[in-house]
Amino acid sequence: MTATYTCLQQILYANMLDVVAGFRNTSRYDFYVNAARTFRMPYWDWAAAPPEGQNSFPSSLTIRDVQVTLPNGTAVIPNPLYAYRFHPVPSDFSPYIPQIPWIMNNMTLRQPQPPRSRQPADGNDIVVQRMNFDRLMLRDRLYNVLTTYDNFTDAGTEAWKADNALKWDSLEAVHNIPHNNIGGHMWYLPWSAFDPVFWLHHTMVDRTLAMWQALYPDSYVEPMRQTQPSWSYPVGTVLDASSPLTPFHSDSSGGFWTSETSRSTLTFGYTYPELGTGNDTAALRRVINELYGPSTAMSPQKRDSLSKRHRADGCEELTADGGSGSCPSQYGHRKNPSYQPAPVTREYLVNIKAQRFGLGSSTVYVFVGNPGADSASWWSDNTLAGTYAMFAMPNPTCQDCMRMQAAGTVPLNTVLEAKVAAGELGGLEESIVVPYLQKNLQWRITKVDGTEVPAAQVPDFKIAVVSTEVMPPTAMSDFPTWSSEYTVHGEITGGRPGGFTAGDVI
Repeated sequence: MTATYTCLQQILYANMLDVVAGFRNTSRYDFYVNAARTFRMPYWDWAAAPPEGQNSFPSSLTIRDVQVTLPNGTAVIPNPLYAYRFHPVPSDFSPYIPQIPWIMNNMTLRQPQPPRSRQPADGNDIVVQRMNFDRLMLRDRLYNVLTTYDNFTDAGTEAWKADNALKWDSLEAVHNIPHNNIGGHMWYLPWSAFDPVFWLHHTMVDRTLAMWQALYPDSYVEPMRQTQPSWSYPVGTVLDASSPLTPFHSDSSGGFWTSETSRSTLTFGYTYPELGTGNDTAALRRVINELYGPSTAMSPQKRDSLSKRHRADGCEELTADGGSGSCPSQYGHRKNPSYQPAPVTREYLVNIKAQRFGLGSSTVYVFVGNPGADSASWWSDNTLAGTYAMFAMPNPTCQDCMRMQAAGTVPLNTVLEAKVAAGELGGLEESIVVPYLQKNLQWRITKVDGTEVPAAQVPDFKIAVVSTEVMPPTAMSDFPTWSSEYTVHGEITGGRPGGFTAGDVI
């Protein structure tokens, strides 16, 4: 990815210098020259809490017009981050009109409303709401991958790992959620990069990969058979860290970058704020805990935000100060918001898999409770626990592609802890959670246009609930420790379309 962003930065830098040249005879010239020299690609952190009063989807992406400074004054122009304007729309888009009626629109769209219209309205307001709804789930998923996945292949790719039900997620699977939430051109692989938000999103993905690499420097690209064709490699080609990353040339003599030569962002002259020199992993772990630490790993910090819990022992009140009345501090509440030893807790995951290219870009909605009947409102349903996004275009000419299975997870603990805090759930013990989920866990699947698809009709679709013990960290510079043993709860999903049943392969 670093080679791609470096090429884009070079083009942007050249354009910046052209703009700056117009200010040569003004007092702002030196300021703009320095700004251009220090420019690096910005990233959009969709997992961290946004600044107070702001949305997870930045307002800079939703404003139609912006005021800019020119050498001779100011002007209002179309916001280049709002949309890309085609000049003209490529003619090779036209064959897709039957499937995507709005594809010949003269600018990129987000969540087009209605999605099957030839001239739909832009749905940025829906994007804002969807990203707000999904931020905690994105945080939890990102945190789990960064803190518990120590193998590059497991962490990097959404390919289904049949041998370990605790490793079904990946940075790639997490990356799919913003694509589907933003929608429009971002729904489709060939055209997603036209939307300016694509680059802010993928720079965030580049950042998360760089952080993962700093945490686990000994694991990297492994030799693997190519399962789908590309311009340079047919199916079956075994690629490794030394394989040329065509078409990205590394020199003027025709050489190409490889995964090995592009392994570090420092090779390309940039880094990210959290990485520093790249040697202080304890400091990096602390930053990751502060930015993304979710409920299962947080002893005090997450739990201290819950002022009331309904406990299995009948004691309902527990304050952030450590308890009230006769309530002992069972959950590790402390006045000092630093990590301290805490009881072993249990992590609950909804594991989801399906053929990657079987349905095209689509969304699996996971609910704790009964959702409404209207699929168009499922993303905002108050029973929604999270979503799993499939980001792909069907390729019926590639039989190997059609057999590929992708996977991801929806962590449940943040939702379950909220249920505990509201008095709806007595605790996180298996004896309490399993029957609760048996009664309340639901799932639905839709295509990107909102059309519901029965689970039984989704190729190789399977959904299961998995749980394992987690030991919270004892310091801010530590990560949680997950047990290697896990339980697949077939009693929760068994007997329902797509649900894992005892005896199924997982």
